[in-house]
Amino acid sequence: MESKWIEVSLGEISEKIGDGIHGTPVYNDSGNYYFINGSNLSDNSIKITDTTKRVDHDEFLRHHKELGDNTVLVSINGTIGNTALYNNEDIILGKSACYINLKDSISKHFILYILSGYLFQEYIQRCSTGSTIKNVSLKMMRDFRFLMPESKEDQEKAVHIIQKIDERKRLSNAQNQTLEQMSQTLFKSWFVDFDPVIDNALDAGNPIPEALQSRAELRQKVRNSAYFKPLPADIRALFPAEFEEAESGSVPMGWKEGSIPDIAFINPTSWGTKNQPNYVNYVDLSNAKDGIISSIDKISFKEAPSRARRILKKDDLIFGLVRPANRSFAYVHIDGLTGSTGFAVIRAKNTIYKNFIYYFVTYDKNVEELARIADGGAYPAIKPDDICSLPLIIPSEEIVERFDELTSNFRYLMNNSLVQNDFLTNLRDTLLPKLISGELSLEDLPDLIKQTEAA
Repeated sequence: MESKWIEVSLGEISEKIGDGIHGTPVYNDSGNYYFINGSNLSDNSIKITDTTKRVDHDEFLRHHKELGDNTVLVSINGTIGNTALYNNEDIILGKSACYINLKDSISKHFILYILSGYLFQEYIQRCSTGSTIKNVSLKMMRDFRFLMPESKEDQEKAVHIIQKIDERKRLSNAQNQTLEQMSQTLFKSWFVDFDPVIDNALDAGNPIPEALQSRAELRQKVRNSAYFKPLPADIRALFPAEFEEAESGSVPMGWKEGSIPDIAFINPTSWGTKNQPNYVNYVDLSNAKDGIISSIDKISFKEAPSRARRILKKDDLIFGLVRPANRSFAYVHIDGLTGSTGFAVIRAKNTIYKNFIYYFVTYDKNVEELARIADGGAYPAIKPDDICSLPLIIPSEEIVERFDELTSNFRYLMNNSLVQNDFLTNLRDTLLPKLISGELSLEDLPDLIKQTEAA
């Protein structure tokens, strides 16, 4: 039997929609109840940390709202549109947290999907008031209209498919994190700790610089371990067996002191008045995090922000200049993207350096250094020149090429996962409109599961 879809407002399917207190409660560091605002809503759950304010039982009784098993929360002031499910946490709410107590006939998971999807997010961005601090009224929340399956069973059926898609994305992201960590570990071993050079020096009986003595002692323990697996002989042969003194300290023999401009272009190409496209696939600072582009916005160039100007190519590194500690950087995995001028775009002069450059700039200590020198008070930022000033030891091309071969195998797998995630994200975001329009029925959804599992 084909599912029936009905148009409803959020107010019509809710027992009550309200917000928290419009003021400040009396805090008590030893209290057992937490004061929650919109900023505590993230990834569909309530985030409680060591810094979350607490209140005592009397204050809880004074300000608590009746929340239950079918309650959904949405941030409606400041940062708007964050969502969460209530899970019996001991909390009181601030004014930026809107609670929605749904009727028993409504699936909270389906409504959570609606509220976190682009239809609702677009609605609140369009209807919000305030230029600096955005606000969504409770009336706007109640008036939001959308289509949904009439029966709770069909609502849950649609949710099941969405969860399948999200789970595939989660597993894909976890795999990418593992591969990324393996590449980072290899970079640190070869180019920060100089492990292959130390191994060669120890075997040759050559002296180890004082600054590397502790690392050499640790390396010797690792080498004596029953689980030690030495590098293949052909790779070890690429590394020198001794160190020499340079301005920056002890470096492997024959390696050169330099900087990023020696091996890369900075902000090489941008859109201008003579080469403007009709539309751009835009990546803003908020879309890049810890090496991954999480989302891409296709928008008309005329309607795009004025900062949408950096032309990106596959294998570029984009590094956010504002608040470097936020780690708004990513490896560009496809061609055809446009980045914000808030990024420094770093492009290898020779393709063999692409991964070396990426792991050098995003090495934790370099990110920490860039965060340290960022200036601007409330809006701390760096300049591309600051990235260029990071001290760099450049090994031989043979070593860089071998590093690129090894890490490119990981990068190939990661890029494939990111492309698949782009597909899954588009599928997830367009699924509901397709169901509503009749292009898909709920009976078609099992086939979609099979397609995503086979992908």
